Amino acid sequence: MSSKEAALSEVPERVERVQWCLSELSGDQYVLLPGSVYAGNRFASFRLPYSPRAPEDLASAEMEPIVNDVPRLATRGSGGIYQLSGDVSIPLVAVYDPLSLCAWAVIATQGYEDGGMLLAVEENESHTELTIRLERLGVRPSPVYRLPMFQVESPDPMPHWERDSKTAWKVESCQVKNLPEFFLWIQAIMAKHFPLSDPPACDIPFSEAVSEVVAHYHRDFWDEELGLFATSEKSSPYYFQTGWCGGMIATWPLLQQADETAQQKAKRNLMTFFSNARSPSGLFYGKCSVSGKWEADFAHDTSRPYTNPWHLIRRDADMMFYLPPQLRWLSDNGHEVPEQWREALRDCAVTVTEIWKKNGQMGHFVHQDSGKVLVGGTTSAGLMPAGLWHCAQYFDLPEFKETAIAMGEHFWHHHVAKGVTCGGVGDALMAPDSESSYAVVESFIALYEATNEGIWLERAKVAGALFSTWVMPYPYHFPAASEFGKLNLNSTGTIFANAQNKHSAPGICTHSGLALLKLFRATGDEVWIRCLANIRGTLPQFVSRIDRPIHDKAGKALPSGWINERVNTSDWDDNIGGVFCGPCWSEVSLLLSYYELPGLYVSREEMKLWKLEHVEAEFNEGVLIVRNPFDRDMTLQILCETTVERNRPLPENLKSRFQSLKLGPKEQKAVL
Repeated sequence: MSSKEAALSEVPERVERVQWCLSELSGDQYVLLPGSVYAGNRFASFRLPYSPRAPEDLASAEMEPIVNDVPRLATRGSGGIYQLSGDVSIPLVAVYDPLSLCAWAVIATQGYEDGGMLLAVEENESHTELTIRLERLGVRPSPVYRLPMFQVESPDPMPHWERDSKTAWKVESCQVKNLPEFFLWIQAIMAKHFPLSDPPACDIPFSEAVSEVVAHYHRDFWDEELGLFATSEKSSPYYFQTGWCGGMIATWPLLQQADETAQQKAKRNLMTFFSNARSPSGLFYGKCSVSGKWEADFAHDTSRPYTNPWHLIRRDADMMFYLPPQLRWLSDNGHEVPEQWREALRDCAVTVTEIWKKNGQMGHFVHQDSGKVLVGGTTSAGLMPAGLWHCAQYFDLPEFKETAIAMGEHFWHHHVAKGVTCGGVGDALMAPDSESSYAVVESFIALYEATNEGIWLERAKVAGALFSTWVMPYPYHFPAASEFGKLNLNSTGTIFANAQNKHSAPGICTHSGLALLKLFRATGDEVWIRCLANIRGTLPQFVSRIDRPIHDKAGKALPSGWINERVNTSDWDDNIGGVFCGPCWSEVSLLLSYYELPGLYVSREEMKLWKLEHVEAEFNEGVLIVRNPFDRDMTLQILCETTVERNRPLPENLKSRFQSLKLGPKEQKAVL
């Protein structure tokens, strides 16, 4: 079929195998398999052990993105990608051709629970012909991607055609001008075929899940000797991480706890950090060991000494974003903020602006002690424009705002507008990832609020549409014998990590999703708040508890309050529907989601409401009635706004605007 034709023809839903052929393509078409393949993953590839880092002879500020041996189309010559429906966040294959300005999408369902639909994309030698093939009972050809082995013989059983797999597919096509318009179209398709509804049902209230996680933080993570909340177990070289996986991000929700002990520990954590974490460059050290030594990310790596001074620049972006609100909260609540703390944060912001002015980018990894860009070309600092804007407000330094705008322009033109963000993680080379994708949504919304220029809102919408492709919009059917199958856990609202680490996860690493609420308020488009409701609402399911533990593959129960990052719908680590025994950053995301987001958002004038957690609520003759569906106490945070209030930027401490409603088991109350 010619790419100039308007549509792909639909086929009967009960056919076992179907394919569509596109011809007369530009050879530069963009291929998307959400959560797995972006721009065809056409990057230089290496086969490196976990955790991979750029080879010494390639590492430079000027380098192009590289990936591990992930599923991808060839940069030159013919090639193919073969994925099961569980390998992707959404069983969808989409293509955009810049020559014809045509876009096509094939949308499928999961397939049978112990396998899945096969999604195949194949190109000819010149990339001018492309075939999309779906097979109801998927069998991937060898070799199949696995971590850390990367290549194994295909484990897929031969199909049994008599099996009733109850799958279907649909096709869509459209004329689009460019990639940003393509992603807005993809978002509309997702909303059409995977309509967003109320958050997944959970068996405990969100407030109880928060209590479980906070108790775990006090019990397992507080280090009285060092005076900080750890981010990992003592056996990990990343005992405490600055940004990325928690660190000084966790102190923000802990400060807002009514529990004075949590506040005092969080304040001491701030003191420990500001007293020890400044490196000679002005940036903050990447981690702290169990012995209390502050150092660069890979200072412990004796096998790759060239990486010893490497520092993930995303960490400083996180600090500049999350620390100003904490310092202001302390001042507003009568606590002293030492000038040393302010000076350390200001020095970090100044160093960041100097790196930017010298390089025109922030890179991926920089030298911990000098700030020199060692590995470049990523969106690792995608949150930096928002962080600089926070610092510009806190220190009243408008020059930070100017740099933030310049960075935002860079991330738009070089990354978002090209449909690929990467570098948000430190353990997946430059594979496309969800974390950097969300970071730029926060930055573009911050720049919209800072400038009141509509272009930043339009860019935030495109970045949000790109990010939403990482979010699972449906409940994956886990194998009945798996841990998640036995517990009946719902994958809806979980988020795929990156193209290398092929698992979904509870929450955004490491955010609440507040930018999506801001997008809803600014645009009135419900797609944003409904996506956010699924992301926030699904979190309590994944908290291991004494009365409902989650077990690892060996049968060991995760301690109460722990959340593991794995929601495995792919067999990338041979553990579909299972976890390993370890806590993670998802716990921080849950805490942020409770203190930065309401559980119920209400538009009083319209008498409309949106649930962001499992709760029963409705308007009855103009009165808002809220009911606790649980046999347990719950505390619900409600945000009620007028149209005028919705048109104003949200306050930095949104919790101050919440109405906190306490409900006993099955209790019902009239609220407004």
